Amino acid sequence: MQKAYSHTLKNILQLLLLGATLLFANCTDKHSPDTLRVAYLPITHALPLFGTADLAVSRSANDSAKLHVELIRFSSWNELSDALCTGRVDGAMILAEMSIKAREQGARIKGLALGHHDGNVFVVAKNIDSMPQLKGQSIAIPHRLSSHNLLLQMALEKNNMNRDDINVVELTPPEMPAALAQGLIAGYIVAEPFGAKGIVQNVGKVLYSSPEIWPHSICCTLVMRDKVLNDSKDEVERFMQLYHLASDSLNRSSEYATKLTEKFLKVPPKVMEKSLEWISFDSLQIKVDNYETLQTWMKRAELSTNPPSYSDFISTVDSINH
Repeated sequence: MQKAYSHTLKNILQLLLLGATLLFANCTDKHSPDTLRVAYLPITHALPLFGTADLAVSRSANDSAKLHVELIRFSSWNELSDALCTGRVDGAMILAEMSIKAREQGARIKGLALGHHDGNVFVVAKNIDSMPQLKGQSIAIPHRLSSHNLLLQMALEKNNMNRDDINVVELTPPEMPAALAQGLIAGYIVAEPFGAKGIVQNVGKVLYSSPEIWPHSICCTLVMRDKVLNDSKDEVERFMQLYHLASDSLNRSSEYATKLTEKFLKVPPKVMEKSLEWISFDSLQIKVDNYETLQTWMKRAELSTNPPSYSDFISTVDSINH
């Protein structure tokens, strides 16, 4: 009896050990050598990423060094950031300010390229003609750690106003045009295509475009985790080659942008046409002076106390170390 009991107990302990092993295995890094899992939100600013995934598929049949790009869609910046920082994805198209803050707090990620140039507009109710008219009104941004928040800060200072003059609220981008139409907010600054959507739907108008407030602003940025950069250098190199090919094609051809939009975003053609009037995909390298301007404004807006230096946070493919 005692022998049978001991045997049963031994089996139970073995099963528990096996279960624990499987549990921890599921919590570890699932990075596959020839697959890059990249997170995104469904916005126009992610078009180069969509083009990269599309090119990876089209070239896989003829390329002996295959690269699989798996796009992982998220509905909020917080969810995306959590997946990136916990290693559930290899990289992301993410708000630059959010990724810089994550690096400052210890996340092992680096920026590789911009997602776009410009393409952020300050949309206001049709009866608003100037910033002073927004006093006492609610203005929506997608996240505190965003270029949209900094653009709002700059617009306020440009007009000798401060945060106490308005009510800043955070909304998800798809909510903003409807909130403006219903009079719940008086304006919003957000990634495309939601600025264009408000204009095409005739619920608002553009008060400022981002170059009028902050020339060469940095917004969405492509980042990768350090482990991926170090362990999968060849794959990252191929990924970045395709990324820059995609951005070049986007810069040359609105038809290519339309094709990617139809496949990945399902944005109405008129909205996309308006969106592309404000956005550029030319030369997506992250430049030192633009990054340092971003650092300055993050500290000024109290979004960061000690942002990582350019050399610590920005990585080019050539500088990735094994």
